[in-house]
Amino acid sequence: EIDKSISTVFDIGTGSGCIGISLASKFPEKHIIATDISDEALEVAQINMNTYHCKNIELIRSDLLKDLPNSLKNHKSLLIVNLPYIGTNPKGPIDDDVRLNEPHLALYSGKDGLDHYRRLFKEWKEWPGIQAMFLEISPEQVNTLKSEIRKIFPKRKLTIHKDLSGNDRFAVLKKK
Repeated sequence: EIDKSISTVFDIGTGSGCIGISLASKFPEKHIIATDISDEALEVAQINMNTYHCKNIELIRSDLLKDLPNSLKNHKSLLIVNLPYIGTNPKGPIDDDVRLNEPHLALYSGKDGLDHYRRLFKEWKEWPGIQAMFLEISPEQVNTLKSEIRKIFPKRKLTIHKDLSGNDRFAVLKKK
């Protein structure tokens, strides 16, 4: 459940738009802003939004938060984040279905897979209205991610959640 005082939910790295569309249908009273750096991804997201008749989603081409209107910075909001998180030298195998069918832009993020998250954490500091960030992670990155978060946000609360296979897969970072 989303706090009633939250007016805006940002779906950062929307890809096909499935997360934003799910949020829009579950919370029709919220303004969902779905972003991606890829024009192709935004075209697919638009088709999917039209298919599901989503009226409360706005698509914006943006590199993380950089290209969003400054007028949104103080809106009480949440970030739902699905960014690339595979390193250039991954520790585990990448499923062929993912490796062969997903655009590289959507998969890889620097040597350890956390370059996009580091940038986003720094950008978040300029957005006082954002109350929390929900992000998908790789189990191999948990310790490095925790260290990065402690450096940038020493007072924010971090919770790691497991996926159905028992792997650390989802992180929630909240203002205290």
